[in-house]
Amino acid sequence: MKRMLKSRDGVSLVELMVAMVMLAVMLTSVAGLTFEAARRSVETTGENYRQAAMLEEVNRMTALPYNNLAVGTVCRAISTGAFPHKRCITTTSTGLYSKQVTVIISPGMRGVLPDTVTFTRARAPVTNPLFL
Repeated sequence: MKRMLKSRDGVSLVELMVAMVMLAVMLTSVAGLTFEAARRSVETTGENYRQAAMLEEVNRMTALPYNNLAVGTVCRAISTGAFPHKRCITTTSTGLYSKQVTVIISPGMRGVLPDTVTFTRARAPVTNPLFL
């Protein structure tokens, strides 16, 4: 009789199973959060690359002399590097002294949306207003 009343040292199998189930539930929720964080990180990286490509094209088109802006559409596919994408630049004449430039960046990465920027370039005045 005294043997049955004596407390046992150690952990029972039921306690071990309950602890393992609780650990599995916690690790599953942490794994879901980790996966979501990694997915968002990839999307953010792609958006940063897209923004850099857009800024590069806008700066290039802004730096070109007005007379070198040919009317039409030019598309280039970039397949090398960390950011495969397609760049399309459309230039239209909106008047005698202005042209509208549209730059479209279409990423090849999943989860990153295309981006479009439109701006107007104007011809510099022929005469200088300071020389009257």
